[in-house]
Amino acid sequence: MGTKTTIGTGTDTTTGTGTGTGVGTLVGAPTTTTTSAGGKVWCIAKPNVDEATLMGIIVYACGEGKVNCAPIQPNGACFKPNTLTAHASFVMNLYYQRNQRNWWTCQFNNSGLVVLIDPSKSII
Repeated sequence: MGTKTTIGTGTDTTTGTGTGTGVGTLVGAPTTTTTSAGGKVWCIAKPNVDEATLMGIIVYACGEGKVNCAPIQPNGACFKPNTLTAHASFVMNLYYQRNQRNWWTCQFNNSGLVVLIDPSKSII
């Protein structure tokens, strides 16, 4: 049987910070992203996100978002590949996982994408 992702619908009440780094909240949405393939889901940056937005996401997640960003520092376990997209995807996913994989915690002002393929096994 194939993989199914359930994300539902809701009314978008997202209010950004003007920097593209805010995390949205949706009213009437389901509480979690679920799959029929063991529940493995990740949050990554969309491939077309500009560098300023990616940097803003990293700053937000490592600061207010309280994500441990040590692994993306030089000599850290997840420093390579040394790209803004890879580093932003790493912190976005930590934030998403820490917040019970609620799909809206991967929004980042429409810069995030929930995926069913382990991003550490592919090139970001």
